[in-house]
Amino acid sequence: MNILKEILNNPGIHQNELLRTCNLQKGQLQWHLDVLLKYRIIKKEKFGQYNLYFPVTSSIEAINTFKNLHAKSETTNKTFELIQKNPGISSSEISQKINLARNTVKYHIDKLSENDLIYLKEKGRKIELYPVKFEGKNS
Repeated sequence: MNILKEILNNPGIHQNELLRTCNLQKGQLQWHLDVLLKYRIIKKEKFGQYNLYFPVTSSIEAINTFKNLHAKSETTNKTFELIQKNPGISSSEISQKINLARNTVKYHIDKLSENDLIYLKEKGRKIELYPVKFEGKNS
C-alpha cells in the first residue's frame, strides 16, 4: 500500500525514489510494481534513463504532470523554460543566456524534442524553437 500511496502522491516518481521512500529491496519493489502493472492499477512510462510510474487515470492533471515532467535535469528545465517564455528562440541565444556550450544546449534541446515538448522550425538558416501546445504539435 505504501508503494501505491507514493505513486498517487507523486505521479511520475521513478524507481530509485520509490526504493528510498518505501524502504524495500530492489527485488521486492520490482515484484510489487509488476503486480500493480499487471492489474492496471499503475502504468509505466520510459523517460530517458528512468522508468516513471503513474496512477492509471485519464485526468488532465495527470497528463499535464507528465508533459511538464521534462527531466530531472536542471539544465533541461532551464532550457525548456526559456523556450516557453521566448517562443522562436535559437539554440545560440539559449547558450548565451545560460552560459553553456552550444553542443551542451543541443543535447538538452534534443531531449525535449524527442519527448515532444518542443519542435524546431527552420527560418532561412536559423532554427527557431517553440514549445508544443498541449493539444498537439503546431505547424
